[in-house]
Formats: sequence, C-alpha cells, structure tokens
Amino acid sequence: MDLRPYRVEDRSACLEVFDTNIPDFFAPAEKGVYETYLDGISTHTDQYFVAEHDGRIVGAGGRDGARIRWVMVHRGVQRMGVGRLVVMKLLRDIGREGHEVSTLATGALVYPFYEKLGYRIVEVIKDGFVPGYDRVEMAKKLQVCA
Repeated sequence: MDLRPYRVEDRSACLEVFDTNIPDFFAPAEKGVYETYLDGISTHTDQYFVAEHDGRIVGAGGRDGARIRWVMVHRGVQRMGVGRLVVMKLLRDIGREGHEVSTLATGALVYPFYEKLGYRIVEVIKDGFVPGYDRVEMAKKLQVCA
C-alpha cells in the first residue's frame, strides 16, 4: 500500500471510491460538495493524499491544518487498514507542525473507527450533513514533542 499526494488525474478514481460509500457513509447529495473540494485542492491549503494498492486508488484523505477532511476507503477494502494508514499519516504531519489538537467531522457509522484512534466526541449535530446524516464532531489531543 502506497500513500502519495493527490493529483488532478486522480479525480475520477476518488469519485469512484466515494460512490462505493453511498448511501451508508455519505449521502448522495454530498457528492457535489466532494467534487467541489477536489476541484479546489490546488487553490487552498489542504493536503490531500490517495492510497494506492496494485496501481488502483483504494482510499483517500486530507487535512487543512489540524482538521482531517474527506477520509474514505473503497467499500471492497474496508477493514483492511487503509483508513488507519491514511489517518496515521495525517496525524504524523499534524503533529510535526506542532498542533496540540486534531479535529474532524464524521458520520454516525464511522465515529467508532476514530474513537479507536483516540478521538473523542465533542458534539453530535442532528442532520448536520444533510437530513438523515448526523454530524459527529470529534477531537484528539496530540503529543507534542519539543
């Protein structure tokens, strides 16, 4: 499994990964938001990465400062460590920058994954993404090394 920075030519493969997660993890209405996010990566401060296995993109995730954003794994390889690999890479980068806390927003089905990585629920917002998809705001205190 390799992690590398997102490139414009990865757009369609990332959208395919997104599609495998509808409707359980993402609402269909969120796809447009994700497309806009991908289209703007070169113009904002986010750092976005893709996970490749055998030349195929099987996961992705990024961050803006200490906020983790748009982490997803292809449905066919979930529970095989791809998401953990992506998040741990992001956390290492966040820690290297000296941030004391990392935050994220996720859905009701995914928050247990982040709890296993040390995140704690800060707030649950009913229908916070779109109707029927609650938004779970989470935070993790980081070890800052001098």
